[in-house]
Amino acid sequence: MRRDRYWLWVVPLMLIMSALVVPRLGYDGLWLDEWYSVRNSGGALYGPLGVWGIVQRVVETDSTQALGYPLMLGAWGWFAGWTAFAGRVSSWLVGVLTVAMGYRLGHLVLGKRGGVYTALLLALGAFFVYFSHELRAYMLMAFFCCALVWAYIRLLQEHKAQTGWIQAIFVVSGAGLLWAHYYSAILLIGLGIYHVVFAEKNRRWWQVIGLAMLVGISFLPQVPGFLQGFQTYEPSDLGAVPLTSVEVLQSLIYYAGNGWGLFAIILLSMGMWYAFAQKQLALRVIIALSVLTIAVLVIANVALEILEPRRMRYAVFILPLCCVWIAGGMVALDSWLERLPIRNNLARIVLLIVPCLWLANGLRANVDTTFTDSLEAEPIPPFREIVTAIEGQVGASDLLALYNGDGGDAFYIRNTFELATYELSLPYLITSNVFADETRDWALEIVADTDRVWYVVNRTIPRNEIHTDFVALLDADFVLCRTVVDEDNIAVTLWVRDVVFCLQEEAIIHYESRFTLAGSVVEQSASTIEIRQGWQIAPNANPQDYSLGVYVVNATTEEIVLQADDGFPIADFFAVTHTFEDVLLPNGDYEVRVVVYRWEDGVRLEGLVQTGEVGDYLGVNRLDVGD
Repeated sequence: MRRDRYWLWVVPLMLIMSALVVPRLGYDGLWLDEWYSVRNSGGALYGPLGVWGIVQRVVETDSTQALGYPLMLGAWGWFAGWTAFAGRVSSWLVGVLTVAMGYRLGHLVLGKRGGVYTALLLALGAFFVYFSHELRAYMLMAFFCCALVWAYIRLLQEHKAQTGWIQAIFVVSGAGLLWAHYYSAILLIGLGIYHVVFAEKNRRWWQVIGLAMLVGISFLPQVPGFLQGFQTYEPSDLGAVPLTSVEVLQSLIYYAGNGWGLFAIILLSMGMWYAFAQKQLALRVIIALSVLTIAVLVIANVALEILEPRRMRYAVFILPLCCVWIAGGMVALDSWLERLPIRNNLARIVLLIVPCLWLANGLRANVDTTFTDSLEAEPIPPFREIVTAIEGQVGASDLLALYNGDGGDAFYIRNTFELATYELSLPYLITSNVFADETRDWALEIVADTDRVWYVVNRTIPRNEIHTDFVALLDADFVLCRTVVDEDNIAVTLWVRDVVFCLQEEAIIHYESRFTLAGSVVEQSASTIEIRQGWQIAPNANPQDYSLGVYVVNATTEEIVLQADDGFPIADFFAVTHTFEDVLLPNGDYEVRVVVYRWEDGVRLEGLVQTGEVGDYLGVNRLDVGD
């Protein structure tokens, strides 16, 4: 292959990585930390916030987080929107850029073949792929690691005055690490130790010192928030047993090797041999940085007790260094195989064995969900499915009710539920509130004021008596209309106060393409007449310009004996109930008729009945009064 085309091998790797990541972007709901990302950035119903507003929110409510990612996400959300899918796309794109930057780093250290191997290790790494779909700063940490170390090695290698753009990349990448996540400072400490102890003391050495000072200065605006977060942090806040030093090392090898720990150790050893036996100076820098950074990581964990199995994600910035190191082992193996007395064609086949095995194992690790079990957050139902299922059907008097255990269970799920469904603009109720003494009256009043209940059941939590009792409450006053969503981890059913509030396949009257009378029923007692109707409103209806007239008309004399007028709400569905009390009508035949008119000038819309009748004053129900 022509030398200037070697980088094309990276393109299919980025496509494979994307094929693994993209299906996950909207698969599950946002877990608690991802919800914090949106809230801190002033997204959706938590904003909008300007730059200073985002800074204040992070410092005041989530001070253990760095400021850079919320600011970046705030800008991204303004551009792309605040759904889980739209937000996570940013992480995927940064992940793709990290694969490309990993190739540049590997190419600088090991040549073009080493660059491709580094890109392969990143793109197929199940650990890397998993966090490429999360709405957090982890991909930024990995990207800035690649860029910083690339710039650092360039600064050490060049024998002439450095061009400004390499220096700028060093400063921006160092600052980017600190602004993405405070834990990334561990990499900078490791690099600092290497530079002070091992780097040759010359003019370039002092140049890096000066650039490092600029990185430090860039951190100054974050100092107040960092100090506040450091003071409030307690190891007991983790709620899990921290990893021991040995377990941290085992986890790093496990994830870097996609579960093939022994294979990874062999390649790391070969990379070590290659670096020193073949005098690969740049690879020595990578190995030294890796060892020093991991040592700082282990010592920091002993002191701070931060890393528990799920928080190994904080060490994602070490992954690119480990990938270059392992890629060095692959290049060493290639170098050894190329010296064997075998024919060229056979040599090419043999040289492909290791990367092909790694590719196959990477695909296996990404498909095998057990590989990332220890990284998984609490299961979050894909609440976005609710919006997809019911948008276009939401009524002005509808209610979302969420079963989420006894209220103490998975409290964080309420936050992501609220965020995922905010576009529906519906009031929502956690069903445990119906049965708690301090909230019972308030919750029952909400249920009493609604005509339709979209009941959402979080199936990741066992159903208990709260679910049973709430279904019994609905069954007493509502009718089960239909099941809207029925998945393993979420179910949605629609309960209506009357069947006319359940959208029917056959509508009664169509008013152009604006309003549709889906159902109408009339009930009468000795002195009360109640008329219940369900109306569907099209998006282009301009409902604020129209009113609904419901009349009870004497069928013989055409006299209007009862009348009610309502404005249409801005909604997809309108459940309306008219109750006429103390009504004493003379014996006779009566008809319920409807009129849709423009309230400003009284102009009526023409309606089309199922039977083919056309008119602007149409009957929908019969009413007999008499013995």
